[in-house]
Amino acid sequence: ILGAMPTKEAAVFGDKTFSLLTYSGFVSVLLINLLGRDVLFQDADLVWYKHPFEYFHDKNNAAHSFDIMFMDDGNNGWEYIPYRANTGFYYVRQNERTRHLFNSLIYSADLIASSGVDQIVMSVLLNEHSTRHGLNVKTLDVNSFPGGWTYHRQSKEMNKILNGEVVPWIFHMHWTHNRVHKLEYMKQSALWYVHEKCVDTSFSSFDADATNHCCSSEPLISCHHSDKPSVPQCKDKK
Repeated sequence: ILGAMPTKEAAVFGDKTFSLLTYSGFVSVLLINLLGRDVLFQDADLVWYKHPFEYFHDKNNAAHSFDIMFMDDGNNGWEYIPYRANTGFYYVRQNERTRHLFNSLIYSADLIASSGVDQIVMSVLLNEHSTRHGLNVKTLDVNSFPGGWTYHRQSKEMNKILNGEVVPWIFHMHWTHNRVHKLEYMKQSALWYVHEKCVDTSFSSFDADATNHCCSSEPLISCHHSDKPSVPQCKDKK
């Protein structure tokens, strides 16, 4: 279906590899949606503090009536307004409205390639489909579903999370220019669980027991950026 796909990560946000990988995510969501299933899509740079299905499946939750729910990207640029939808974490309920949305995304491959940013195309289509087709869109509370905007712009709130004073549902380390910084931020935030021997190693080189020798049950902490939020262990080293 997708043809040749990149085998390496994107060098920077918005490059050709980035747009190809994000487009493949939309295809995956549509295929599952067509099978009559709800879909939770998330990027790999994301950690669960609590099981998000408990939030999305709670019928007493006001969010239960929405067709599609996105974490708040935090970007106030005109191309992201009004939903500020981040496509690195979103929940899709299967119905005709969401199928129509993702079909439209699939036919917008040229726009994703030319802009380099899938979120801009998603924002345009969310505006169109909510207005013309009744798509019910929700932006999740940024304090319950925080990410890179909180990390880089709201250090006081981020430190509450890292000190254990506040427990969100998830954390997504977006708003990061490249992979090197992303891993360093995650490591000093106790959000990294992959042993070093497995980093930059193809998953195909491991046997079926890769989870046991690549994944740690405890966060693997190291300290890198003193000007960024971090767990108490890193603050003590300053």
